[in-house]
Amino acid sequence: MKLAITFLGQDKPELQVHLIEMIAECGCAVYECHSNIMDNISAGHLLASGDWHEIAKLESSLKQFGLDHSVQVQISRVEDWASAQLYLPYTIEVFAHDRSGILFELIQFLQGQNILITQVKTSRQCQNKMMAELFCINLGIAIPVTAPIISLREEFLDFCENAGIDAILEPVKI
Repeated sequence: MKLAITFLGQDKPELQVHLIEMIAECGCAVYECHSNIMDNISAGHLLASGDWHEIAKLESSLKQFGLDHSVQVQISRVEDWASAQLYLPYTIEVFAHDRSGILFELIQFLQGQNILITQVKTSRQCQNKMMAELFCINLGIAIPVTAPIISLREEFLDFCENAGIDAILEPVKI
């Protein structure tokens, strides 16, 4: 059994350590974890696994954890996802002059191609005052095995050219 956990609160160095320690004390394991510090905010999501009674114990402990640490915590039990379709794991890296709508346009294009978006990460970079701000997008995607990769790659490159962005589409290296 699995439990999805999302947390959001003021950044405190010990926050993530206490959360992972509590998961272990409840007899659960961290199945997957993603967390960030954005300015003075800690945010993240985890997937914990355990037996039903360990998950129940974790659920009740998380309520108190949120109160003790002044953190917003959301939880949801997760069913195992079984897809009838097989997918190929790919990544996309985008680099573009920062402008409104880039991420939306990219996601809209991918959804139009029936591609699953499994992970999104964005950042902004500026090397110095003389350089324009660079918007960077990293996506994890899942392409159906039946999709014609060569034509998809060509359509993606056409999209990038029309959108004025530089991007890389490549398989995940294992």
